[in-house]
Amino acid sequence: MTAAAHPLVAEVADDAQAPPDIALLYGDIRRTLGNEVVNLVFRRLAAQGAPLLAVVWHCLRPAYTDGRLEALAARLLPELPMLTDSGAAGVNSWPNRTEAAAMRRIMLAYDRNNRRNLIAFTALFSTPVTAPPALRRPGRKATPRVPSVPDDWLEAMRAAPLASALPLWPDSAALDGPVRDCLARLDRFGDPGKGPPLASLYRHLAHWPAFLTDAETRLTPLQASGCLARATARTRAQAETAARLLPDLAVDPVMQARLEPVIGDLVRRTLPKMVPIGRLLGAMLLPPSAKGDGR
Repeated sequence: MTAAAHPLVAEVADDAQAPPDIALLYGDIRRTLGNEVVNLVFRRLAAQGAPLLAVVWHCLRPAYTDGRLEALAARLLPELPMLTDSGAAGVNSWPNRTEAAAMRRIMLAYDRNNRRNLIAFTALFSTPVTAPPALRRPGRKATPRVPSVPDDWLEAMRAAPLASALPLWPDSAALDGPVRDCLARLDRFGDPGKGPPLASLYRHLAHWPAFLTDAETRLTPLQASGCLARATARTRAQAETAARLLPDLAVDPVMQARLEPVIGDLVRRTLPKMVPIGRLLGAMLLPPSAKGDGR
């Protein structure tokens, strides 16, 4: 089924109504990434037809399977600003433990995919070293040698109770006006541009409007002070540095021009902002002593 997060932005939902050829690709993406989430960057490509999604996935898949993206993503750890107390009960003391476990499961899934996808698609848009063709079969590459760093946020999230399965995507048609307005305001946070698309993580968390409201309250001072914009810029710079280690992923300029109106904003705006913001949202569901600073 083709859905629209915005009148100008089409995507193919990852559900039972996805066309068979796209559903087959979605299944391979989930298995390869080891994650239940098929992110918006792939769903937007699918809206242009299965052939385009297949070409892009063919180019990127080897870097997901050979460990290169996993190694580089492990170094993509944003420095997180301190969250502002909302003045109300902390969300880290969320009264419904089942709901808190479900939200943590969602945030972990998006965090892992967003960091890998940001690097992979940044490399896709990089200047080709030898102008490779859009469709090719890269050989297996050596995993980059990058020093490991502690990830306190990830360790704390994994140590906390998690839902056994990822909650289903909420019915967008059932969201009321105040929730939609809150989603739109949140989506402007940390964003260097304007307009679509709406980050999928916020939409997935729309099961819990009270959480989104508290998140907006806590993130607003960071947005006003420029902290979120700086975190977005730093994350994008880190991804560009990592992408230079994956020159074989760059597609030719003709293909890049074709992809730009489809996913360019996602790669340059949405993914870089949602890596740090996703971790800030996760910190709201951790005890103060376990929040970490993202490193």
